[in-house]
Amino acid sequence: METRLHSLLISAFLAIAPSNSFQLTSAQQAILQRTNQAYYNLPSQGLVEFQCVVVPDWSVTLKEELHQDFPPDHPAIKALNGIHFWLALDEKGSAKLTHKLDDVPADPKTLEGYNQTISGVEEVLTGFSQSVTPFLFTTIFPKSDASFSVNTREALHHVQYKDGQSDVSVTLKEDLTITELRVVSPQLTAVIRPQFTKTAKGYLINAFSGEYQYANDAAKSDVTMEIDYSEIQGMNLPSKLRVTTLVANAAHKMYFDFTNREIKKH
Repeated sequence: METRLHSLLISAFLAIAPSNSFQLTSAQQAILQRTNQAYYNLPSQGLVEFQCVVVPDWSVTLKEELHQDFPPDHPAIKALNGIHFWLALDEKGSAKLTHKLDDVPADPKTLEGYNQTISGVEEVLTGFSQSVTPFLFTTIFPKSDASFSVNTREALHHVQYKDGQSDVSVTLKEDLTITELRVVSPQLTAVIRPQFTKTAKGYLINAFSGEYQYANDAAKSDVTMEIDYSEIQGMNLPSKLRVTTLVANAAHKMYFDFTNREIKKH
């Protein structure tokens, strides 16, 4: 169940803290401000917290790993369904993850396997939470005096900045949708390509694909994530999540249903 998704997404999506100084024109500053306002934002609609039960589809994961079908009454499926997960996201997108076992195995090796499974699921959910935070909960670019370089060429806006040792570039179309986010550091090169649905309240992220290459790892990692939404009290909130990773030609899949969804509002 180990996916490395957590560290991949932290490295790529949360590098939003530029440090170099550039003088922007008022038009360039307006691009950054308009971009922040162009995306679907839950706290601006009054959200304080979103919480749900997370139900993994273990038949999908096991079929991908073991290359055979597992019916719902298979002992492995029954055992895995005895692990229960909850996810809560506050108005800053910070995740709180909890879990419970129906039965705690007495055998140490079995318990270790359960713990690895739990760790893998929570790593994916943490990665999901951190990847959607700039699009659903906070802003694409910080609302501060942080400095950027903005260039417009062929109807594309190219925003660049430096975050510590990382060079970050974001490419925006004229309609302010992000087509690519690139992070280059001594440890990692990452290219992220998000996709959005246009709504009356802004662009809603529904998928992304990413390519990740670590300096000390010959194998490239590919990650895709797809998100379905449905409404609660007029807000579009995640209802399903599908994550696929490909590392050294080995594919891994995890599908989730978000059930018993509840929200708190101002």
